[in-house]
Amino acid sequence: MLKFSIRGWVVLLVLGGALLATVGVQAQSPTIEPTTTPTAMILGAVNVPLPTPVPDDPRPAICAAPYLSGFVPVLVRPGDTLANLMIGVTNLSITQIAALNCIDDPDALPVGAVIWLPGAVLSAAQPAATAAPTAAAPAIQQLRVSQTRLNDNQSFTATWTAAGAAAYFYACPTADPDAACSRPLNALPLPLTHTTAPISGFFYAGEYRYRLEVVGGTSAVTRDVTVQVACAQKSLGAYNGRVPCPLESAQVATIVWQPFERGQMWWFAEAKQIWALTEDGRVQVFEDTFVEGDSSPTAVPPEGRQTPVRGFGQVWQQLGEAQGAMGWALAAESGGEVRVQPASRTSYTRFFQRTGDTVLAITIAPEQREGWWVALH
Repeated sequence: MLKFSIRGWVVLLVLGGALLATVGVQAQSPTIEPTTTPTAMILGAVNVPLPTPVPDDPRPAICAAPYLSGFVPVLVRPGDTLANLMIGVTNLSITQIAALNCIDDPDALPVGAVIWLPGAVLSAAQPAATAAPTAAAPAIQQLRVSQTRLNDNQSFTATWTAAGAAAYFYACPTADPDAACSRPLNALPLPLTHTTAPISGFFYAGEYRYRLEVVGGTSAVTRDVTVQVACAQKSLGAYNGRVPCPLESAQVATIVWQPFERGQMWWFAEAKQIWALTEDGRVQVFEDTFVEGDSSPTAVPPEGRQTPVRGFGQVWQQLGEAQGAMGWALAAESGGEVRVQPASRTSYTRFFQRTGDTVLAITIAPEQREGWWVALH
């Protein structure tokens, strides 16, 4: 089970290293402070200082975007998504940019937050604010997409022919298909006859809407296209009705399980760990130190209750026995399997489901001994 308890951290480390190789730059050492404090170019916003790396901070190895050469900070404005900000960028995918910024959901960028993007995005976007429209009347002759149904690990391109001064192609809000769709302030102007770079990075199943806007003179025309995305791998969980698309299918771990009055305990055979899940939503991780010959608790339970034994009994004693967080055991230990799946690409949350049981979302950060759980359905 150890491969599941650190899977998210290992994937991030591997992905972060691969991405650094892709863009051909190195992250700064977190123990070396810059001799000067550069200022930020944030799309017309006031300049703000870049953060100084914190000594012994592990984040530069994973959330490497702030430390990459050529990357600059961008202030997130209302309606911004990575899909919008990265349209026209071909050397990095949305998934890669999200991983470099440690962003879990590119569709939910917090307004006012700062993310780091390749400087080419800003330099290309800057002229759009001052470009004077021509008198040409806007019109869209053709707009099509290469495929309207695809899996989350696939991509599509959009092709159009139009007349006017400039064209803009951007993603509309995905959470609400009827929501207003406005051009982002930093959308890139594109040619009037154009085929986009492959558009990818779909984090959820469902319908995605994109808009082509052509401007000319003082007017603009728009046309929308939609693509239907399905998950290549089935997800164990969902977020408020939205189904996340996992990178991998659920894997199976061997466990021993025991229910308690105020929670439950899981023993993972491969990791030799015991997880104590209490009814207040907390998870505590214990190393299983039990060896044959060790004593078990001798407390006498009331009728209909049981005293846990072996490794569960040792953890139960650490938690205060029957008066502690767990209470008495409700039944004897039982062996079985649990399916485990990362909740999303960069999250520390994983979905767990015993056969026929409720799906639990459990969040434990790397190297931590405490976390949180919640039942999904």
